[in-house]
Amino acid sequence: GKPLIPPANVIALLDGGELAEWKVNEALALWQDLRRQLAGGQAGLEAGDQLVVLTMVMANYYVKNNELLKLRALYESGLEVCTLPRHQQVMRGYLARAAAKEGDLQAAEQWLAPCDPASDDLETDTAYRFSRAVIDTVRQDWPAVLRSLGNNQKDVPIMDAVDAAATVFRANAWEKS
Repeated sequence: GKPLIPPANVIALLDGGELAEWKVNEALALWQDLRRQLAGGQAGLEAGDQLVVLTMVMANYYVKNNELLKLRALYESGLEVCTLPRHQQVMRGYLARAAAKEGDLQAAEQWLAPCDPASDDLETDTAYRFSRAVIDTVRQDWPAVLRSLGNNQKDVPIMDAVDAAATVFRANAWEKS
């Protein structure tokens, strides 16, 4: 029941919940700074969390503007510096979903393969389950989508930020079954 609330430095970049056009360069500079901190081992958990959230915000901007090469570079460069398994899994989930949406199911599976399919951390588990559901939707494997997301909202816990999309994928799987 709690919305995803970005860190204050990321909120300052938003306009109406999206990355403001005039703040793209500032967002990229912040993202690169966080990446440098993580790469240099000078950052802790907070910088990793900020990088993951900022990556999501910037990714939405790149998708909206059809800048798919920048999107992939963002995800891969972010993954390179993530040290915590949950951050790595979230980034791998981003990469797997992007590959699946492009129709490259082999790459999607490769990105998702190292992930924990049953994490006890909600964010980490959601990254896996939602990515698995996207891949299985592209494959049109409707029972597999329902195994990942459950038959209804109460079967499988999903982060609130992804709940609406998971509901759509679940409904689609039920309809196509």
